[in-house]
Amino acid sequence: MASATEIGNRFGTSTQDFERTNKTDLEKVVINWTNQSIEIMRKIIQNKSKVRGGASLAQDLEPQFYQSNKKVGARIITSSDYFDYVDKGVKGIIENNIAPESPYQFKNLGTPDAMIESFKRWAAAAGIKSVGNTTLSFKGKKKEKALEDQTKVARQLAVFTKLGGIKPMNYIEPATNQKRIKELNKNITVVMKKNIIIEIKK
Repeated sequence: MASATEIGNRFGTSTQDFERTNKTDLEKVVINWTNQSIEIMRKIIQNKSKVRGGASLAQDLEPQFYQSNKKVGARIITSSDYFDYVDKGVKGIIENNIAPESPYQFKNLGTPDAMIESFKRWAAAAGIKSVGNTTLSFKGKKKEKALEDQTKVARQLAVFTKLGGIKPMNYIEPATNQKRIKELNKNITVVMKKNIIIEIKK
């Protein structure tokens, strides 16, 4: 009788109570799977990144959950607009073999300000000390000269990247492949059956 009361307290006696509990359990499964997917992506990015301590993209990945009357879902979001370039790579202007399957390719040697700023941050995080005859050290330099050298190195790195392309990291597929999707479907089925069995026993 105590067990029956415990089940009743948990699930209630109405269809609405059952649906609410079912949604809660389903959300847990989806949340867990999504967080695991993000961890898989982060590890791949961090292992393949040349930046010490991992890449900012890895830390920027976040889960976003949503629900409506008919469905519960999840998205993996990022504020990084280059996430797909990192995943699929980009063909260079000269070198096309570095990312042969990529739908992206650099078309010109233009280096917009946003790209320069991005390479400044990357160079600092990666511990780049110099490119060619230009050093990034502030030692013995006036502030204006040091900042000028920073911009020069960042522009050189950006041009080299456009010429050579970006090697793909392929971090999305291992986290969202068919095997993992089947895993998710299996876990959802287990939760749904569990709740249905409890509902019938009531």
